[in-house]
Amino acid sequence: MTFSEKLLTLRRDAGLSQEKLAEALNVSRQAVSRWEQGTAMPDAQNLLQLSRLFSVSVDYLLHDDFRSDHDIPAVRRTEESLRSEAEKDRNRQTAVAVVLGLQALCFFWAMTGYVVFNAWLLVFPLVTCQFVGLLAFEVAFRKQGIPDRGAMIHRLKLYRIAVWLVSYFPIRMLSYIPLRNLSCGLANIFYFPPLQAAELLVFILYLLLCGSITHRLTKQIKQM
Repeated sequence: MTFSEKLLTLRRDAGLSQEKLAEALNVSRQAVSRWEQGTAMPDAQNLLQLSRLFSVSVDYLLHDDFRSDHDIPAVRRTEESLRSEAEKDRNRQTAVAVVLGLQALCFFWAMTGYVVFNAWLLVFPLVTCQFVGLLAFEVAFRKQGIPDRGAMIHRLKLYRIAVWLVSYFPIRMLSYIPLRNLSCGLANIFYFPPLQAAELLVFILYLLLCGSITHRLTKQIKQM
């Protein structure tokens, strides 16, 4: 489309007469008529006013091969970049959701095996699967090269939740024996059975460690 055709279309789409457009630009109606007939071109100031009035770019008005602002190379590259980033973001969200879903499933079955069946032989492989899943995610994350801000935020959000799903049984296995000895004094004070007191101390330690890690990761996300 030529400039004259674009101007005519824009004016009609806006519901303006030649007189109204001339008043808005502070030019004569004859000047607008000549622009639309293609016998004259507006000066730079009027071109700028037209672009503002119709919310289009001057590049679109002047280039016959541009059917819209989306055809401008810089705009097209920006839109393609935005679409690419949106697709990457969706892929990252999907990856995080899949990893967290597997972590939650392993945690549920590990907790069921421990509480219901008291079967540590079921807990160990499930906890191992959790760590393998996080390791696979980390390897895939680092293979992407230098991560951008969006990738880092998704990674931190994953670990902010995963720490609660992965940490309980490792904390329990590593701290149960020393805490069980400490629980004897706690049991005497609060009249708990020693095993219940040990379980309570493990749970408190789990809350403190995971809570502090979550707070730190949340702070890092806000600073990015």
